[in-house]
Amino acid sequence: MVESEIADQLAEHVQKLRLEQKMTLEDLAEASGVSRAMLSKIERKEKNPTVGVVAKIAKALGVTVKELEAIE
Repeated sequence: MVESEIADQLAEHVQKLRLEQKMTLEDLAEASGVSRAMLSKIERKEKNPTVGVVAKIAKALGVTVKELEAIE
């Protein structure tokens, strides 16, 4: 699997988990410390997050980095 496919799946998983928890981008931004604009770009597959950003998002969503990056 190439890097762009992994980033795309990560973006989809972030959005799926956020919506399942009925969180807005603002909610996730506040909980994670990652800006709403950056989260939006990640979900729209315009930006690839760093490992540090992925860790912040995972913690805010209540999952591990491994669970967040899980390929379905």
